[in-house]
Amino acid sequence: VLYLVQSSDNPTFFEPIVDAYVYNDAALALASGHLPTTNLFWQPIFYPCFLAGFYSVFGTELWLARLFQAVLGSITCVLLFWAGRLACSRRVGLLAGLMLAFCGPVVFFETEPLAEGWALFWVTALMVIFILLRRHDSPGLWLAAGFLSSLAMLTRPPLLPFCALAAGWVLFPLARRSGFQNAAIRLSIMAMAFAIPAYTAGY
Repeated sequence: VLYLVQSSDNPTFFEPIVDAYVYNDAALALASGHLPTTNLFWQPIFYPCFLAGFYSVFGTELWLARLFQAVLGSITCVLLFWAGRLACSRRVGLLAGLMLAFCGPVVFFETEPLAEGWALFWVTALMVIFILLRRHDSPGLWLAAGFLSSLAMLTRPPLLPFCALAAGWVLFPLARRSGFQNAAIRLSIMAMAFAIPAYTAGY
């Protein structure tokens, strides 16, 4: 919030440029029920659709969308703390969360009308889910892993290899403990959940 106040006199605060302009233009068009004047698929599909939904519910005030994303960034810091605590210790988690909270480029990009904030949110949420899956095999967590992996791919396609490697990190030990059939079932659950957003987006 402090950063938003300090940056509100920036000429691009209410008039985004470059990628931010494309996202905002597409979102405004979708929210008003029209086709975007720019190519909707020039960038990945998730963020303009999210922004259009946000504008439809809360109005087209860009500062409000920036504020929402600042809150999302705060949640990302908490998720990174949780991942660090689960993987290492509470001290490591606290240090990681604080480093993210005070990382200037992250604060900047997460409050811009860009997809980076959501991409970072998906990555940290998936880190927590996959660490939990290493400890507790749960169909619900596999569903969540598949669904969020799909949203991550729709936000930033290069995140797909990360999701695949993280799933393998959990599945290989599971296959050794419980057999390949159990691992295949879990992979199928994840794949079905992954397919829902991907199919809806036309991939």
